[in-house]
This record gives sequence, C-alpha cells and structure tokens, in this order.
Amino acid sequence: MARTASAIRRSVVEAPTGFAAKPRKTRRSLLALVFLASTRLSPWLRERLWRSIYDRLAAHDPLAEQFLAMNYGYADVREDTTRAPALEPRDEPFRYELQLYRHVTDGIELAGKDVLEVGCGRGGGASYVARYFHPNHILAVDLAAQAVASCQALHRLPNLTFQRASAASLPCASASIDVVINVESSHCYADIEDFIAEVRRVLRPGGYLAFCDLRWPRVAAELRQQFDRAGFVERRHRIITENVLAALDRLAERRQGICHAVPRWLRPAMGDFIGVRDTAVYDMLRAGRLAYVSLLLQKPQLVARAERPRSNLSFGEGLAIR
Repeated sequence: MARTASAIRRSVVEAPTGFAAKPRKTRRSLLALVFLASTRLSPWLRERLWRSIYDRLAAHDPLAEQFLAMNYGYADVREDTTRAPALEPRDEPFRYELQLYRHVTDGIELAGKDVLEVGCGRGGGASYVARYFHPNHILAVDLAAQAVASCQALHRLPNLTFQRASAASLPCASASIDVVINVESSHCYADIEDFIAEVRRVLRPGGYLAFCDLRWPRVAAELRQQFDRAGFVERRHRIITENVLAALDRLAERRQGICHAVPRWLRPAMGDFIGVRDTAVYDMLRAGRLAYVSLLLQKPQLVARAERPRSNLSFGEGLAIR
C-alpha cells in the first residue's frame, strides 16, 4: 500500500482538467484521491488498490451489519413516479441501495433467466435479485477474495453462486448468459474495454447489460462510444446523479453513524466511500463534476458467424423490453 499511496500523491496533482480541488479534504481521504487520480494511475495499480480497499472493508464488517450492499443508492425524486416496492424486514434498512438494482434492471424480464453480476461487493444486490426476481441462476463474481468469502458465508440460496473472478476474464462459457448486471464497479477495472469484450462474449444474442457507475462527464461520453464500437445497442441512457444524491441525503444519518463506528484514521476514507455529505466525492456529484451514469445495453440478436459458439447449445430468444 505504501507504493500505492505514493503514486496517488504524485497523480493527484495532475487531476483531470476543470476539477476544482478541496485540498484539505482531498489530501485526508484515500478514496477521494482514488477518484481524483484514477485516470492517471497505471491499470495494474488502480485494480490492486481497489481490491485492497474492498477486502479491508469486507473484513471490517464480516456479518454485513452495516452494508448489505455498498452502492450509493437510488431514490425516485418525483412523486408521480415514486414506487416503493415491498421489502422483507431484513432488507428495509438497505432500501435505497437495493432500489439501484431495481432501477438498473428495470424493463428486463429476469424470471427464469441466467444472470451474471460482475463486481458483486457484499453480495446483497445479487441476493436481492435472486430472491425477488427469481432468475434460473445468478453467478456473482468479484476480484476481492475476502468479499467473496463473506458473500459465500452470508448468502446461501439455491439459485445463487459466488466466485472470485476478474472482470477481464469471466468464468462463463460464450453465449451462456441472458443478463449481466454491473453496479458501481467498473471504475475499479484495469481495462474497461477488456470488460466490455468479455460481456459481449458471455451474453447470448439479444442479452442485456444493465450498467451504472460514476464517471467524469467527458469519460461518460467516451464510455458510450466504447459500447457502441463493441456492437452494443443502447436501449436506455440516463444520468441519475439527482436520484443518487437524493438517496445519499436520505441515508445521511445512518451513514454518518457508520463512519463513527470505524477507527478515527479510517473515517475520512469511509466518508467518501459511502457518500457522506460534505465529503469530496459527494460534493463533486453535487457540483456536476462527477456524473452517475445508467445504461441498458443489448447484444444484437444476430451476431457475426465468427462469434457463434461451436457447440450444440440451444438458445432462448433473448429478453424483451416490457
């Protein structure tokens, strides 16, 4: 970690153009520095750093008492579109984090489908999908070994499996998955194009990628171009920063309490990680310097001959937008 921290200190001086600094808070928080400097770090260093962070957080909260899911959450902000799906009592404290999964998969039929989540974190999102939407099976993968071990101990369901794997080398046969879910994870990857290529490989023709994450606005535009070049059809594109901030505001008291439950030296980093008000990442979202992007992408029904699997597997007709 010493090598990692040194590289970040050198890189943050060259933060992306147009981003005003909050020097004292940014220097204090490792997570803020990661967001500011990640575009300048080597792919190997960026992936190694994030894996270390997620493993440490999993070790700190092994029973998922504080985090069933680790994303920033989603809240409807207009009364005429507000939906409050019923949740089991154990899930209710994590309503907004789980609603992000509901949002990103909205419009996709998941029942009876083969689903892959890439970057499952604490596993709460995968468990939610498995229990509420009844897929045939969901494979949830993450690069952080401690996080995967925690998931395997916490979430025991017949249609849910956890496995350690890289987003650049998914443990699935070609054309074997109906839906890939990727929630607030891709900023950790060493090479986003490797991930995109792997998603295209494992999806069946007509399959979907449900994606959301934070991005610098310029990089968000480039990301859509990368998906387009890979042959994906964009079915939905939304900037949901307003919804994410609304969720963080409603979670503020609980998340502030989580910060006070960790050692003092870890609190600034934890504050940025969980989106506490007046931390660097929260403020960048509020100011529009970071955008929260939501995409629904589809692999075309017809694929080039070279992409067709060489086995006698039978394939469904893909998924339909409701």
